[in-house]
Amino acid sequence: MAGTPGCVRAAQSAWWWHEHASPVVVLPPASDGGRQVTIHGKPAGTAYSLFDVLDLVHRADLPAEDRAVDDPELIEWQGGGPYDWNSPNTPDTANE
Repeated sequence: MAGTPGCVRAAQSAWWWHEHASPVVVLPPASDGGRQVTIHGKPAGTAYSLFDVLDLVHRADLPAEDRAVDDPELIEWQGGGPYDWNSPNTPDTANE
């Protein structure tokens, strides 16, 4: 891209990101166990379970039914995967 104007490089970079990034991003768990979800870069809501994430995906008309929740082309899980809902600062009480 040497010699390419900055605005063209930025547009090309944005195109690559748009074409290759997961449309759904689930952020790390908060102290209450909820995880913020963005869809196409916009806040979609807070999920407290995998079912909440799937509901947000369905509401956004994304094809969740034919993709696994661990498909990185659909969902990027940050700070834990689809079965991690406790904040690192919150003790796990599921086994008590």
